[in-house]
Amino acid sequence: MAEAMQHGAGVTEAEIRAGAVFGIRNTADAAQGVTEVTEAESARASLIRSRNGHRINWRLLAAARQEAAGQVKKAKERAGKGANILEFLDALFEYDVPEEKEAQRLAEEARRTAELCGQCGRAFGEGAAVYFAPKVYVGMATLVREPRFQSTAVCEGCAPKYLLEREHDRTGWRMFINEPCDTCGRQVVSRTTHGMWRLRRHVFCCARCQWTHHNTARNERGVRAREKVCEVCGEEFTAKRVDAKTCSPACKQKAYRRRRATN
Repeated sequence: MAEAMQHGAGVTEAEIRAGAVFGIRNTADAAQGVTEVTEAESARASLIRSRNGHRINWRLLAAARQEAAGQVKKAKERAGKGANILEFLDALFEYDVPEEKEAQRLAEEARRTAELCGQCGRAFGEGAAVYFAPKVYVGMATLVREPRFQSTAVCEGCAPKYLLEREHDRTGWRMFINEPCDTCGRQVVSRTTHGMWRLRRHVFCCARCQWTHHNTARNERGVRAREKVCEVCGEEFTAKRVDAKTCSPACKQKAYRRRRATN
């Protein structure tokens, strides 16, 4: 397995979608892929352990697809002929692969908090840069038997080559962000397009920093909107409501009496 990865046996999501893998697959290759997995070992679990970011071992891909097809068949038999879609899905969920569920949880947690690497699970060191939004393999979509990839935050050791070397597209369309997070100050490295670069307003290392920044900005706007001057006594005050016009119950009563006298 390791030898296959070293000799370029890994394939990317784009290659899978383009069908490049299927052009070189045949029965012998599929059999060779299956023999790399022992009878007691799940091919889908092996595919998770042998992944390298968005690259996966194509020798295990056929066996993982066969395993997913077998799980769908078993779920149909377990649910029965008259079962509805919910009963079938309940039966299918029992065949979930723990390694895939952990990979999905880790990728989602890294995207949300950027405390752990979304692939290897190691904690980010103090001052370590966050490489954001590269796609990581997180398992097979059982029903369609296709690999699933998820954008997440990864460490320098798991970052793809194009982020480490900042390779620019020849057309000049793709650009790189290498700036501190607007909330926590950690360095963020990511790739974007020229159009999005011009439209960007903030840089965040994770969803939590994004929420914190926008919540703080909203609260500050609310405080400024509640800084008022009493229309009765002329004193400045911070109102509890945006539509408040007086600073105290006494001034509120005076304003009421003035309105009554005017009317």
